Formats: sequence, structure tokens, C-alpha cells
Amino acid sequence: MKELMPMMRADLSCGLGLRFWLAVALVPFLIVADNFVDMMGMYSPSVFYMHYGSFASGGLYGTYLVYMLCALPYAGAFWAEYSGNMAGSVMARCGKRTYFLSKMFAACLLGGMVALLGHALTLALLRWGAGLDWISPGDWDQCAVLRPLTLGYFPLALYYAFGDGVLSACVAVGASPYVRNHYGVLVAPAIFQFCSIQVHRLLRIPIEWQPIQWMRMRSLFLNIPATMLMSLGAVAAVVALASWLFIRGGKKVMGCE
Repeated sequence: MKELMPMMRADLSCGLGLRFWLAVALVPFLIVADNFVDMMGMYSPSVFYMHYGSFASGGLYGTYLVYMLCALPYAGAFWAEYSGNMAGSVMARCGKRTYFLSKMFAACLLGGMVALLGHALTLALLRWGAGLDWISPGDWDQCAVLRPLTLGYFPLALYYAFGDGVLSACVAVGASPYVRNHYGVLVAPAIFQFCSIQVHRLLRIPIEWQPIQWMRMRSLFLNIPATMLMSLGAVAAVVALASWLFIRGGKKVMGCE
């Protein structure tokens, strides 16, 4: 596994290109699009209202499409290299396991950074670009569980945004050997999130036990620190499962050459 670190650095270098920065730049537009009518109307929303209304309250653009952006930089790298007949030669130098782990690590980190930087840019543009207040007096009516945080909401939101980005990217990478299509890889995170919500709803799982609701800051598991740890564990479990599926499916694909 001594080749793993050099391979990771090479993959990260490849992923930090135009698609990465394009994805980061598009995140603010998608989040604002969910509440654009409120921003243009007579009501003067706050930064919290604009962000929470998209990120946590089920916005279409700021959730599902941002998930797809997190997969854009590098989640489809394996399928692109396989289609270009490059994957085999790279694996011959570093080994299959190192190759697959490096791809997963790079995609997850880049996906997390897309979400983190994109959300941070959104908050900055709303506060200093649009001149909105951080929080308005009636904002906590939307989310009473976060009332004690006040301005602490924003670093917590960035924490969960990073986790969302990692989750989205790992799902896309895990699906890549099976969907065998670059567009299918990009759509996989949105499909996963939608199906997760429907499974929780059909099984009638209490909102306090739904990881997706923890990461949307719509419910708490005991308290905020415990919820952060539980969310981290849930993301780690999905990453581990996606990595296993990716390695298993990738080896099967390469074995068919």
C-alpha cells in the first residue's frame, strides 16, 4: 500500500480542475434559486432564511442538484479511465486495491470540498454581497431545535455540508462500475437521497432516528454534539459500503476485459 499516498496526490491534483471550481461556483446560484421569490419580494429575508430554506427545508435546487455537483469533479474518473483504456495500465503500476481506494478517497474529499466551499461562498455572498442580516427575529420559528445556536448555526451548517458532499461523492463512485455511464454517475447521489427519504417514510422511522434529518438540521439525536457524532458515523458507514461495492464492481469490470 506504499503507492497509495502518491496515487491519492495524483488523483487530487487531477480533480482540482475546471469542473471542481465550476461546481463550487454553481452552488450559490442553486441555493438562492430555491428562495429567489422571497429575496425579490417585499419581505427582506436573512442569510439564515435563505440558506436554511434551501438546505434544510427540502429545496429542489439547493439539495438534489448540489448533490450532483459534488459528484462532478472526480466521481466518474474510473469510468472515464476505463472507457479510455487507461485504467488497466494505471492498475498495473499501483495495484487494483490501491487504485480503487485512491479514486474513492479523492472523489469523497473533492465532493466534500465542493459542498463546503460552495456553501461558504453562498453565505458570504448573501451577507456581504446582498447585504442581508445574518439572522432575523422570527427565523427560529422555522427551526426551534437550533434556537440555542444563534450564529453557531453557520459553522454547523458547513460541517453538515461537507458531510453531504462526501456522502454524495461516495455514492456516485460506488455506483460507477454498475451504471457504466457518466451521466448515471452524476445522477446517482440525487436518486440515493430521494430513495433514502422514501424508505424512512414508508418504514415510519421516527424523525429523531433519521440520519438524513440530522444532516438537514431538522431533528436532534439527544443533543447537537451527539447528533454530529451520529451523523459522522452514518456517513462513514455509507462510505465503507460504497467503497466495498466500488472495489467489487470495479474488479469485476476489469476482469471482463
